[in-house]
Amino acid sequence: MRMKLGKMSLFYKYLISYALLLILPVLVTGFFVYQYFVGMLQTQVLQSNHGMLEQVRDTMDTQLSEMRNIAIQLSAKREFDPEQLGEAYAVYEAKEKISLYAEANTFFSEVVYKAHGVPLLISSKSTYLPSVFHQMYLKEQMDYEQFEKLLALDEVHVQAAASLKSEQDSSWDPYISYSVPVPEIGSSIDTKGMLIYLIKENEMKRMLQSFLPYEQSNVYIVDQQGELITSLSDQLKLPKELLYSESELSGIRQLGGEPYYVSRITSASSDWTYITVVSETQLMKPVDELKYKATIVLALILIIGSSIIYINMHVHYNPLRRLIRIVDEKLQQSDGGSRQGLDKLRSAFDYMSTRSMTLENQVELSRPARRQQLLTQLLQGGTGDEEAFRQACEELGIRLRGSYRVVCMQAHPNERLDSADSAPATSCPWRLMVPDEIDMYQVETIQPHRWIWIQEWQEGEAWSTWHKELDAATGIPWTIGVGDKCNELSELPKSYIGALTALQFHLIAGSDRVILPDQLSSGDDKFLAYPARELDMLSFHLKEGDLAQTRRYMENTLEQIRARSQSLLTAKYIYFDIVHTILKAVSNEALHRGIAISYPDIIELTQCTSYSQMDAIVWKTLDEIAPLLEKQEQPGEDMLLQQIIELLHAKYADSQFSIQGMAGHFSQSASYLSRYFKEQTGRTVSDYLNGIRIDEAKRLLIETDLTVTDIVQRIGYSDPSSFIRKFKSELQLTPGEYRKRMQKPHERPPQ
Repeated sequence: MRMKLGKMSLFYKYLISYALLLILPVLVTGFFVYQYFVGMLQTQVLQSNHGMLEQVRDTMDTQLSEMRNIAIQLSAKREFDPEQLGEAYAVYEAKEKISLYAEANTFFSEVVYKAHGVPLLISSKSTYLPSVFHQMYLKEQMDYEQFEKLLALDEVHVQAAASLKSEQDSSWDPYISYSVPVPEIGSSIDTKGMLIYLIKENEMKRMLQSFLPYEQSNVYIVDQQGELITSLSDQLKLPKELLYSESELSGIRQLGGEPYYVSRITSASSDWTYITVVSETQLMKPVDELKYKATIVLALILIIGSSIIYINMHVHYNPLRRLIRIVDEKLQQSDGGSRQGLDKLRSAFDYMSTRSMTLENQVELSRPARRQQLLTQLLQGGTGDEEAFRQACEELGIRLRGSYRVVCMQAHPNERLDSADSAPATSCPWRLMVPDEIDMYQVETIQPHRWIWIQEWQEGEAWSTWHKELDAATGIPWTIGVGDKCNELSELPKSYIGALTALQFHLIAGSDRVILPDQLSSGDDKFLAYPARELDMLSFHLKEGDLAQTRRYMENTLEQIRARSQSLLTAKYIYFDIVHTILKAVSNEALHRGIAISYPDIIELTQCTSYSQMDAIVWKTLDEIAPLLEKQEQPGEDMLLQQIIELLHAKYADSQFSIQGMAGHFSQSASYLSRYFKEQTGRTVSDYLNGIRIDEAKRLLIETDLTVTDIVQRIGYSDPSSFIRKFKSELQLTPGEYRKRMQKPHERPPQ
């Protein structure tokens, strides 16, 4: 029996745990939701009751204020003076005035005016003797003596609708009387009469009913003396503890052994107090119904959820059984069959974890090799997407943010400074010579006694001091070749070319020295026209798969380099740009076809001593990518794009040249040509034309002594200031600053 339970324990263990995971959150959530809902309901009821009371108070205050205002308005009427009411006409006028006020206000049913010393009551309907009026309206509520006292009052007074009889007639509609003195005009003390308003109690109750719709509830209105004026229901008497409470209150109180929601508020203008009581049992009926329905829903959720869990467990446990059986077969020989159930899976996971840790260790050990691969790829110009390349480098701890340059170092152990026996240089402590805040990375090389560093550029580099410290620390003379500063990663291969060339320069200038970029050329040497247009056209024909046209432009470009370059080093920079242009133009096609592009060896380029050797590298690269240029020809579209580009190069100097004129030249619409050119080149016509003009401006700034104004006229700009702004936005230099910088032999035109 125990063995059987042991076999089934895994299934039922998970079944019970999943059932608990379903039941506990549902129960806990339901409990807290119920408590939250009840608390929210209580808060809403108290707020609703308080708001209702404020509405009742505001409504009653408005009505009472109107009735007091009527008394004030009557004080200004001469026909309501006691001495005037002795005449029949004045009595008639007073009755008409009162009827106007009665018709305008439906809150009270009747209003009667009693002037001091006048034995008549004037109402909106007629005139009465006091005894007749009492007999008609108030005989059920007060005796005649009480009525006379009411008429003799000289202050605001309210009289509740109390009955003199123990048994009331069902047809009796009681009145609430509200007396307001009519002041003498110009006096705040003396009065000339009294207005008595008769308000039907049932009308007031109907008004209160609209504010409080609950069955077991009541609204009480109490005057300033604590006397009950009226209430919504006569069945729920006003508790004394609420009647004599001095302060406003709200909350749940026990009244008659039952809980009630109580709210109380007092009017500041009339001193009347308004109290509501609502039975908690009445309010909680919807909550109890919701609780009952929620219990049923929760029970259904538990039943359905448990059934789904059981079915899923039954279905998904079979693969687990098969997995345990497979593990049992695989590990049977290694553990001798001693493990059972999950222990076999645990053993398999331990084995996989060990293998994973081993692989992680191997990956960690390969990090230096991966770092060297990326650094070597960087020097060869194979960065591709520069931002993605930076991210890959940063994952391996290579931070390349800012300006960098390449530094090549050659040790000369046969020329030891201490005259001891020569020995190979096994390490280069250059990192110890350079300040720690300068970022640098070593690139491994197989050449003996040579080290390559990618070093961050900073102002005030002390090359001479660092070189002396290196000599002193190693006892060996060193030659250090320094490449140009580069702001972009794609420019580092040119810095590498410059550094290797500088290192080779020690055969002429001597070893044990630092050779900086500006020491490689004579003071009169400077770059002539950079073949920007030819490289643009070369890239265009490469992308279009036009191999014949590509070779023709290639020959033209190489011929220009040989004719214009004044040093082999500057030519090497341009040759590198040519190779880079070729590989970049076909990189997308190579990626699409799954063909890997091999970048040429930079060292091979630096070791070239003639233009023919560098030409051979370029032609070899072009031959290698020739299969990627095999595309379907689209002569019509390609011919149009080539004609547009040639027209732009021919007309760039015309300041009146426009897209509309170009569209007329090709008999096409301007919008079509603009859209077509953008789709084919990724650039707008204006951007491309501006690029041609900027390139020509750079050539003229370098090759000639023309003023900026003359250059502006030659390249098609009409305004020198707009040209200067455009030039600076493109190169971050003004034309004058660019010309001065290009006079330095180690500078080169930006790409």
